[in-house]
Amino acid sequence: MTSFIRRTQPSTMKNTFRRIIRYFKRNEFEKILDKLVYEILTNLIGKSKPKNRVISTVRKSMNYVSINLSQNNSWNGKPEDLVKEVSRLIREYFDNNHASIFLRTRLNNISFNVDYGEEDVYNENVQIFYGTTLLNGSKKPRKLTFRQKVYNSIWFWPTLIASLITAVLITASVQHFYQADEIELTKIEAINQSITFVTGIFGSFIMTFLMTRVLNLRQEKIKRAPQIKALSEKLAQFQKICYHLINDHRFWRDSQDYKYAKKISNRISYWDSKSLVAHEDDAHFNYYRSLIGLPGHRTDVIWLYLQLNMFADLNPMQNLNLLYTKHPPVKIYSLKEINEFLDFIEYNEIYNYLDKTTDVPEYNGQTNSGTSIVEAAKRIDPVKFAAATYSKELLIAVADEIQNQVLPNLYHLLVLNEDRLPISVRYYFYSAVSIIFLTVIWPITYKLFFNDQLLLNIGSIILLGVFVHILLMLRVFLNSEATLRLPDDYR
Repeated sequence: MTSFIRRTQPSTMKNTFRRIIRYFKRNEFEKILDKLVYEILTNLIGKSKPKNRVISTVRKSMNYVSINLSQNNSWNGKPEDLVKEVSRLIREYFDNNHASIFLRTRLNNISFNVDYGEEDVYNENVQIFYGTTLLNGSKKPRKLTFRQKVYNSIWFWPTLIASLITAVLITASVQHFYQADEIELTKIEAINQSITFVTGIFGSFIMTFLMTRVLNLRQEKIKRAPQIKALSEKLAQFQKICYHLINDHRFWRDSQDYKYAKKISNRISYWDSKSLVAHEDDAHFNYYRSLIGLPGHRTDVIWLYLQLNMFADLNPMQNLNLLYTKHPPVKIYSLKEINEFLDFIEYNEIYNYLDKTTDVPEYNGQTNSGTSIVEAAKRIDPVKFAAATYSKELLIAVADEIQNQVLPNLYHLLVLNEDRLPISVRYYFYSAVSIIFLTVIWPITYKLFFNDQLLLNIGSIILLGVFVHILLMLRVFLNSEATLRLPDDYR
């Protein structure tokens, strides 16, 4: 926390213009912060005219709140005490309303500017939350400009070098062509034929490489199929556990929190309840917050029910096949389906609830739900859960297995199997098309419709440029193929 006091002339007119402009341009973060700080100040020092009272600025590199108390200062303490109290109440507000990690991270540090009379201005930077990080546990990378993206692209230098060589050769060819005699033209034609011959052979090698590479990719995908099938089976059994768990009334003890969560489950999804992201408009934000933050109901129970419902929300035919048959059919998940469950890796509500709850759920292994959950757990891992009974430890262990093993590995394998062709394959395909066009189609077109030898020379030089570009990109692709990516290639 840093602070300093400086003397300056208040700029009321400047703040007035800022407030007018921001009324039309302010983002959702600024709306939230403006409203919240103004309400806090009203509770602390009473109501006053809102003119120039609070102006928030939330940008990529800063969060800034300007508080003007010069016209009506009812705060009798020090300005640093006011900032401290406002910061505490902001933190308390977000804690009570279960703000998302995204929102907490975005508003983690706020710089306050307090104009509290005459020439006195107090500035302080405050850390609102402690231990708040992004969902991926790392700092959000700086967004690159278009120029930086182009400069850092793997295509930049090879394309630049090949283009310069092609442009220089075309310029020299045009100048030399109109000064050349018959002997020189014969030599140029021989050079064109040599370029066409060499690149034609190279093009045949590329076509062979493409066919071999595509067949190898197919074999690699087929090898991954058994792993995907086994992991999909585990995830399907976990869906079965979630289904029976939300319908086990003894587990929930028919609590009012359970009944309320079940009631609102068709009006709000798990991620609507968990995120409450600031880019939603005020109506959505307040609506979701009113459902989750209803006084008298435990939010952790609501989150647990909604997450279980997210997994268990199967269509009727899946319910019949998965839940009520001894040997359910194999279900292979798509990458799109897995993306809906992927954030379970970050938020395991089963563990969060069972590990911390003081209300011990009732685990009755004799009920239909209890026996079905144990059977599904044994299908997930027959060795690990061979002697398992319906209990808190079983549910936590199964959730941990899905969170740390099944979902990450299944996602990785599906990304590899459903991904487009590698960029090297696509590049060499288009290169082969270019070579075929310049060695076959262009000469035939020239001989049929044109009589100017210069056009054929230019086509040969462009073909040479394509050949140079392929050679330059070859080193890039070889390095890429030889480099293992962390952690995916080590799974």
